Amino acid sequence: MLTKLEQRLKEQIFLVYPEYKNNLEWSILLSMLIQGGFYAFLSHSEDYDKESVIRHIGEINERILTRK
Repeated sequence: MLTKLEQRLKEQIFLVYPEYKNNLEWSILLSMLIQGGFYAFLSHSEDYDKESVIRHIGEINERILTRK
């Protein structure tokens, strides 16, 4: 299930950013963000408000992606 989710999300991302499609570094980074975000959501969504968990995961991903 998670592999299929990752595949579909990457397809959508690469439609917007086709220049990253064959870039191993970006593929690995996206895998880490997608799978890590999914795991973090499952690990924290029972103890905390789901919307807050999603917001925090998004903010963390944004910080990672905008680092130079």
